[in-house]
Amino acid sequence: MLGLAGWMCSFCLLVFVPNLLVANAIPQMPFGAGELAQWQLDIPQASDGATGSSGVGAGASRVGRAGYRSADAQSPWGVPLRGPIQHWSNTHDKPLLGCQFQDANYADHVGVDLPVNAGTTVYATMAGQVVWIGDNGAWGNLVVVENGDYQTWFAHNESTSVQVGDLVQPGQVIASSGNTGNSTGPHVHYGIKQFQGDDDMTGTWINPGLFFNAEDVIDWPCGD
Repeated sequence: MLGLAGWMCSFCLLVFVPNLLVANAIPQMPFGAGELAQWQLDIPQASDGATGSSGVGAGASRVGRAGYRSADAQSPWGVPLRGPIQHWSNTHDKPLLGCQFQDANYADHVGVDLPVNAGTTVYATMAGQVVWIGDNGAWGNLVVVENGDYQTWFAHNESTSVQVGDLVQPGQVIASSGNTGNSTGPHVHYGIKQFQGDDDMTGTWINPGLFFNAEDVIDWPCGD
């Protein structure tokens, strides 16, 4: 007959060992306190906040403000995908809008997620200068375009079509979608930072949904 301590220890092993095996089997997931349980419940992880940004406030990240501003700098507009698009084996006439800014299931999500198969063309949403290309931790293979008071972020790409310093135009091809970084499935994470004055070097995350029309996308379940 097991004593109370022995029974509790056996129970701990039953819970801990499977969780440990899952965490070790999926090293790309940002497992930490409480995050494994969330993943098991199919709740999207707060991966895109892992650079230090949370909610609408912009924290430290490895992409600083470069200071590029064109004479005709304008705000971003539209979504970085063009329909028809494929998601898994289905074709849709418009991009899918999954997890949204500060989604109810994903409170510190600092952008919007657009589920799409890997290898899908990603387009710039404003004119500007490419200020970051390449791996950036949780963001995976990241492209950042800056102009004046805005940066646009395109994360989890499979590959990129531009170089740091390139000047791009709205609608120009900049990347191919992927599943890099802390990503549970192929998608484009699209984020927008806004800077308040020339002295603001970190910016604030704002809702990309303010910069495209609702009819431009198809609402889709977060994390699907």
